[in-house]
Amino acid sequence: MITIAVDPVLAYLGPISLRWYGLTVAAAVAVAILIALREGRRRGVPEDDVYSLSFWALLSGIATARLLYVAGDWDNYRYSLRSVVAFQPGGLVLFGGLAGGVLAGIIYCRLRELQSGRIGDVAAPALLLAHAVGRIGAIINGNTWGAPTYLPWGLVYTNPGALVPSQLLGIPTHPIPAYEIIWDFVVFGLLWRMRSRPWREGSIFLAGLFLYSAGQFLVAFLRRDEIAFAGLQQPQLLAAAAALLALMLLQRLWRGTPYTHVGGRKAEPDTTSPPTVQ
Repeated sequence: MITIAVDPVLAYLGPISLRWYGLTVAAAVAVAILIALREGRRRGVPEDDVYSLSFWALLSGIATARLLYVAGDWDNYRYSLRSVVAFQPGGLVLFGGLAGGVLAGIIYCRLRELQSGRIGDVAAPALLLAHAVGRIGAIINGNTWGAPTYLPWGLVYTNPGALVPSQLLGIPTHPIPAYEIIWDFVVFGLLWRMRSRPWREGSIFLAGLFLYSAGQFLVAFLRRDEIAFAGLQQPQLLAAAAALLALMLLQRLWRGTPYTHVGGRKAEPDTTSPPTVQ
């Protein structure tokens, strides 16, 4: 078993607590911007647009992730609206953050007259790697716990400041964030290989969304969230909806406009057979 005895709070700055989770989230944002800048240069996306879009997507993502979390636990927030913006006692919904970021990206691309498919393909590998970095903080924080397990890689939280339920302190649980990190790196590797091949713009983002969502759906079977509908937990329902949407959009995309080579140069469509993911 792997014992996690680290205090989730790194330091106290007066009344403000600096957490490991916040530090890793900041590192994740930096990683995402660096990867997006590299891909943006390769695909002809101006650096100013990468920085601006990152800011608005992050802001929108945090807002929607928090709102979706509050909506799912409304009974505990309806009588204290001030606690809605108190992030430390609560949490965020990852798919809410993803939806908010995508919405901000679409609006930004419309206003700037940018190709949203190309921007999505630039962002997809960056988001996967950033999520993997951010999940390191979740391991320390203990805010994403799994069901009890006797597997040798189970996590045992012993620090009372960890966010796991008190009844799970000292009990080995499935390392959900570690599973997510592994899957993130697998999907990141696949998307990174796809970059050098000709695809219709938007294919890399949608393929990444489908694979990420599929992983989240499967990993959720090892969690202990309440059943929301049809025997599935809320994260599974959101993941299933996102995966289905990605498949529908991929099918529509591959039947539509001609695909492009890396850098945005258009290629003649293949009239003999549709392109396939390899």
